[in-house]
Amino acid sequence: MKINRIAFNIVGLVIGGLCAFAALSTLFLVLPGAPPKAHGWWYFMAASEAIAAVTVVGGGIVNLAKGRLLAPWPTGAMILGYLIMVWLFPLALWGVISLILERKHCQKVAGSAQTTNNEPGDGALVDNRGSPAQR
Repeated sequence: MKINRIAFNIVGLVIGGLCAFAALSTLFLVLPGAPPKAHGWWYFMAASEAIAAVTVVGGGIVNLAKGRLLAPWPTGAMILGYLIMVWLFPLALWGVISLILERKHCQKVAGSAQTTNNEPGDGALVDNRGSPAQR
């Protein structure tokens, strides 16, 4: 696994953990002391932090479990979690760029694998019509 992929997922786990801590702190520390007028705002904050925590941590765990590649749907969930928290927009951009680079790398590897396998039995096309004089 490349350093970029590992770093993206580890940063996601750390940020997701901080979002989970913020959501729990909002619910159990801030909300009880807040005036009743402000409860709607604090519920909104707790919900957005919890959603960000679940999507970012979940995506990071699935990506690390898969091993070698950034999977599109877990990384998309992480990007969504970053976008929910507006101040994490740069991390969302990092995820989008990583997915684009991952896709280009996979296409390049697949293309080079097709051109290098040109021996019979390795997936290359074999002409079974006989010698060139018989055709």
